[in-house]
Amino acid sequence: MTRRRCWLAVVGMALVVLAATPRAPAQEKDKPAPGLVRLASGVSGHIHPAACVAKNGAIVVIFSQSDFKDLRIARSTDGGKTWSRPAPVTPTEKLSIYPGSLTTLKDGRLLHVWNTWYSDPKVKGGKSRHAQFSLSDDEGQTWSTARSLPKNPTAHSVNRHAVVELGPRQWLFSLSDKSLVYDPQTEKAAPFGEGRDHGLVPIVRTVKGTLVSGAGLRSTDGGKTWEKVAPFPAIGSNGWRFDLTALSNGWLVASEVLGPGVGGHTWRFIVSRDDGRSWDFDGAHVFYSPGRPIGGRACPKTVQLDCDTLGTVFYDVDAKQPGGPGVFFLRTPLAKLAPAGKKAAKQAAAVDLASLPADTWVPLEPTTVQPANPDEHGYRINAGWNKLVYDPDGKRVLFYDRWHDRKHGGTTIYGNCLFSFDPATARLVPLKIDNWTRRGVPGGGYRTMPLPANDTEPTPCSRHVYHGFDYVPDLNAVFICNGANQSALRDEKRRSHNLCADTWRFDLTKKTWSRIASTAHPPNRLEDGMAYCPNTKSIVYAGHGKIWILPIATGQWRQGKMDLPRYHMGMTVFYDAPRKRLLLAGGGTYGKWQTKAGGFNTLYAFDPVTEKVTRLADCPTAMCRAGLTHDTRRDLFFLAAKLEGKGAEQPSGVFAYDPAKDSWYEVKTTNPVPGRGGWLPLCYDAAHDCLIGMAGSTFYAFRYLPEKGRK
Repeated sequence: MTRRRCWLAVVGMALVVLAATPRAPAQEKDKPAPGLVRLASGVSGHIHPAACVAKNGAIVVIFSQSDFKDLRIARSTDGGKTWSRPAPVTPTEKLSIYPGSLTTLKDGRLLHVWNTWYSDPKVKGGKSRHAQFSLSDDEGQTWSTARSLPKNPTAHSVNRHAVVELGPRQWLFSLSDKSLVYDPQTEKAAPFGEGRDHGLVPIVRTVKGTLVSGAGLRSTDGGKTWEKVAPFPAIGSNGWRFDLTALSNGWLVASEVLGPGVGGHTWRFIVSRDDGRSWDFDGAHVFYSPGRPIGGRACPKTVQLDCDTLGTVFYDVDAKQPGGPGVFFLRTPLAKLAPAGKKAAKQAAAVDLASLPADTWVPLEPTTVQPANPDEHGYRINAGWNKLVYDPDGKRVLFYDRWHDRKHGGTTIYGNCLFSFDPATARLVPLKIDNWTRRGVPGGGYRTMPLPANDTEPTPCSRHVYHGFDYVPDLNAVFICNGANQSALRDEKRRSHNLCADTWRFDLTKKTWSRIASTAHPPNRLEDGMAYCPNTKSIVYAGHGKIWILPIATGQWRQGKMDLPRYHMGMTVFYDAPRKRLLLAGGGTYGKWQTKAGGFNTLYAFDPVTEKVTRLADCPTAMCRAGLTHDTRRDLFFLAAKLEGKGAEQPSGVFAYDPAKDSWYEVKTTNPVPGRGGWLPLCYDAAHDCLIGMAGSTFYAFRYLPEKGRK
């Protein structure tokens, strides 16, 4: 599973279960492990299975029935408990192969990579190997024509590990002879990162965007630089049979094969819970130990099935085991990998917000509370293009983002759920998931379509809400207006952003959405902002040259008396309570934020009574959907930016606006702004006197002390 992160009640379960149970029990000799399922028999040779989980939740496994030929595919739609009869993999039926890998791409397609033998009199043995691949857009039922990666005339080029999708046209292959990034459109390959060859080891990307290599290396800048991690699971010396998996809750799981021979006699999981910085060897969990040598190389491959469970496929050719040689699947509850005892309690404890160090971004790792409906159990994905708002009544942060579960179709780039996050306890709660789902389409991609439940309980179409989102304390409600979804479908017609051109209100008490039926409405031109104004009891919406006002009492939008000084997108709107005005921050010419010429540095004040716009001091950096927030104790407005990329001249950092002086200054911090780039969503937690930010799966707390932090 990608980008994405869910904790469940894993830690709590571990404290009860693992404290009373040995962590490394050995099963009785020749007695199958509990839950072990055989999915194939009569196998021999280099069987080396690969596995992935499709977007619809189906588990797909490919393995070699016999040496160097006869690749077979099997599927399970019930979490690995039962399997379809293994069938030939069509693109490889006439090839001499060495098994490879399976990857589920972000658009839902399956990527199958294998290694094809070809004659080469120049190498030892007279033959060599190179990687080929095929794609399926129907969960492995059919496959595209085989395509080839470049051959290496001097060495075997072998793939055994899942591909990392750095982008739609950037596939990272960790091959035995080189590590490369492949563009499937141009069919060109380039060296990965700084050109290092990692060897035949897995490379995975964590939910925070960190790359971790089985060579015992870790990179936080996309592979440009690497830091060595020690101690590290022994993947580097056995990359063809050891495995590495990134989980949605932020953990990393390495599988090690222990004992003599190539298959060993015991397999264990070792977990990293701090983004790959350290590994819990003392808490290693044995997941397979048949009490005898395991026949063959076994090559266990592990995937995350859901928020509760891991699944491992492997082979064992010991002829004396019941049923003889076979391919097997074993489920492991994720709770068994949780830290035990005092270590678990320490990791589960929330950060003491009263004792935050000054001017420092302190991570808050969330614990996800699962919905009551088992069909909706899943995890949050940071789809982005959203905004954090603070609910002072509930002392929590509210935002709209993506919830990944089977019922709602898994992953898309669009938000579909209203979340709350409690900074004091780090509890993340999906308050309401919209009644829309994802449906794949032939050839790749997907559509967002309503579920039948949407007919009786209408909810907003899944979307990027941008900054058209705010909390109205007078009503204990959240409002959203406009947004983006290019995949939106209704009545089998693709209606795109038109299905997001509306205004909705969510009642936090009743937990229901209702649509605001207004005769007039702000045009949905994307990336606009809005905020609630308590003194006029109205919502002010601004962007693309216009200001719109929604009086809560009437529920009817009207255009403001005065237009914005210019036409632009990406504006942030925030209420300035002491001065009873709204700040209109940033926004500019699309794609031109890199320099001040793009207009993203401007700041205006909007008087909600006279409806006049006044120019204020320019910000030192660009503001596009910037997480502007008001520290009410210090009467300062803050934003945090991490601006990188070609032509970027605008500075990164934390910046404060002093409304009393109409001036900006940069804040000196002890560590960099979190995240991979852009503007950090921010809000001010008045109950705990700190800023709350969000990057990836992690939240951050930040307390500013003016006497220390001003540059």
